[in-house]
Amino acid sequence: KNRKHLFLITLIASLVAVIITLPFIIKPKYRSQAYLYPANMIPFFMEQNASKVSHSELLLQFFNSNDVRTDVRRKLRLDRHYDLDTTKAKFQTYFNYIFEENIKITLTRYESVELTVLDHDADTTQLIASSIIESVNKLIAKQHTDKFKEFIKVNSAYLDAHKKSLDSLQSCMEIFTKKHHLVDM
Repeated sequence: KNRKHLFLITLIASLVAVIITLPFIIKPKYRSQAYLYPANMIPFFMEQNASKVSHSELLLQFFNSNDVRTDVRRKLRLDRHYDLDTTKAKFQTYFNYIFEENIKITLTRYESVELTVLDHDADTTQLIASSIIESVNKLIAKQHTDKFKEFIKVNSAYLDAHKKSLDSLQSCMEIFTKKHHLVDM
């Protein structure tokens, strides 16, 4: 008597499970993964050696920055892809929620960063992953450029001060050699 009920319940549950998992009800998500090592950060963050922050953690911060999210959203028009209305007040909140649901960025135990992107379209998944990597590389390159410009500015001021000092020493030497009739150096 109970076997018939159990069999019927099992059959109904199986049918419901099969129907729910059909692709037109729950769309399958494709995954794109990338593992990145922070090799392009080492010259820029040499002063970080004294601190306890690893290069991988700094790279993770670049990946999680709003600049990268905004760049990827604009480049791939993810607001349209995710059917978000940019005029709504909570647009950024909705976008951040969807971004964090579909894009996971974590540290691996081998000091690299794992980027995992999920989406309903396989090509879009790959495009999002490569676009995130490209945006992070551009952001790091911009940081490098800004840092090196600052370095050049500081050192050129230092060199200018030394050049003025050397010029004044040179003029003093010229006056001294003329005054005491010494050989020109």
